[in-house]
Amino acid sequence: KSTLSNLLHQTKTALVLSDEKAIVRKLGNAFWLCGTPWPSSAGLAKAAVCPLRGLVFLEHGRQNELIPLNPAETLRRLLVVCSCPWHDQALFDPLVTLAGELAQTLPAWELRFVPNASVTTFLHERLVG
Repeated sequence: KSTLSNLLHQTKTALVLSDEKAIVRKLGNAFWLCGTPWPSSAGLAKAAVCPLRGLVFLEHGRQNELIPLNPAETLRRLLVVCSCPWHDQALFDPLVTLAGELAQTLPAWELRFVPNASVTTFLHERLVG
């Protein structure tokens, strides 16, 4: 996360809200990505909000490629990376519901990337267009 966040931040090709955990909120029928005020060791944190239009799960690779994920795989990956309140059913159930809605609603990909600036151009061409 930090490698890609730093590359995006340095090349100014994206606004990096966080290179760690961000907050996802659903308001009406839209999902929003919210930064938090707590930077990671990379020092990247932005108190901003933007529409969430897709999910990208990161892997280092030999080349830059985006592999589409189906909703079941997306949900499986989301549950691995989200902060689940396993101890509190009143919080856990809404979180799993939100993860399921995200997986069913938003496009998702696995991004295999080379950890250099070429990935910023690659992402911009394919996701921003």
